[in-house]
Amino acid sequence: LRLKGVPAGAEGRMTFVVPLGGKETQSFRFQHYASEKADYKCSFSGSGQNGFLCDASVTAHPAGQEGNQAEVEVTFEPTQIGETFRDTLVVTSPVGGEYVCPVVGRCVPPKPQGPILLSGDSGSLSFKN
Repeated sequence: LRLKGVPAGAEGRMTFVVPLGGKETQSFRFQHYASEKADYKCSFSGSGQNGFLCDASVTAHPAGQEGNQAEVEVTFEPTQIGETFRDTLVVTSPVGGEYVCPVVGRCVPPKPQGPILLSGDSGSLSFKN
């Protein structure tokens, strides 16, 4: 009998649909099974210029037989309308192994805002350009 270990496949997929000027945050959750604490490094395998952001690292506490759920916050903040942005989130630790999740984002036209209430002759409006 010969056994061989192979890396796990992708952990589902995260999909974002965000208007230009907006951003959306979702949580990528994974099970940590190691009986010791692990510091996972979080990054994207692509160029990093596509609007996806995440924390640089996340710590998972020691787990029992059922494992311990850990999570990474992923934010998509697009800069161009109409494109579909693709990347892969990679969460890795020498102790806990590697988790991979494809991320897909689409930017739609900005949503109208308002009404804007004015007090006297002035008011304020926050926006991104």
